[in-house]
Amino acid sequence: MASKPDLGITYKSMQQLVTERIRTAILDGTFKPNEKLNQEELAKMLQVSRIPTREALRTLEGEGLIRFYPNRGAVVAAMRPDEMKDVYEIRAVLESNAAVAAIKHMTADRIDRLKKLQRQMAACADASRWIALNDQFHLAIYEAEGTVRLLNVIGTLRNWVAGYIKLLVSDDTHRKAADKDHVVILRAVEKRNAAALRSAIKNHLRTSCKGVIAALKKRKSLQAD
Repeated sequence: MASKPDLGITYKSMQQLVTERIRTAILDGTFKPNEKLNQEELAKMLQVSRIPTREALRTLEGEGLIRFYPNRGAVVAAMRPDEMKDVYEIRAVLESNAAVAAIKHMTADRIDRLKKLQRQMAACADASRWIALNDQFHLAIYEAEGTVRLLNVIGTLRNWVAGYIKLLVSDDTHRKAADKDHVVILRAVEKRNAAALRSAIKNHLRTSCKGVIAALKKRKSLQAD
C-alpha cells in the first residue's frame, strides 16, 4: 500500500516560502512603507494560492512588518520619526549589551570573518548588497553571545527599520560614514575593549537614526513640492 504524502509539511513549507519572499521584498525596499499589498496580486506574482499568501501576511503582521487597516487591507508598516527614535534607542541598549557580552566568546575565526565583511562593505557600492553585508557584520558579533531570545528580539527590531535603511545608504556620504563606524566597532572587538565597543555601537546607531529621520523628512518635503 502506497504511503500517503505528508500534505501538512508541504503546505507549511509553501507558507514559509511565501512569507520569506514577501519579507525579503519588504526588507530590501522592493515593497516600501505605506505601500498597499494586494493579496490576489501577490498570490499571482508568487504563483501560489491565496491561502498561504493570506497567512503569510498575517505572520508578517505579527512581526510588525505589515499592518491591516479597514477598507485598505494589508499595508507595509510605516513609522513616524518618534517611533523610529524609540526603536533605535531600544536597539542601542540591546545591541550594545549583546556585543559586550560576546567579547569573551569572540574567536580568531569570527574576527577574521568580521574583517572580511567590513572590507566587503567598504568596497560595495550597491545599496542592497551593502545592507545584507551590514546585517551579517552586526549579527556575527551578537551571535557570539549566543542568547537566542535576545537575538530574536534584536532581529525583529532591525527588521522594523530595515525598509528605511536603503533610503539612507543609497547616499554615498551616509554609507561611507557607516563604513567608518564599522572600523571603530571592529577595532574595539579586536581589543576586547567593552567600554569602547558599547560606545561605538551606541554612536553608530544614534548616527543611523538621525540619518534615517533626516532622509524621511527630506523625502516628505520633496513629495509635498
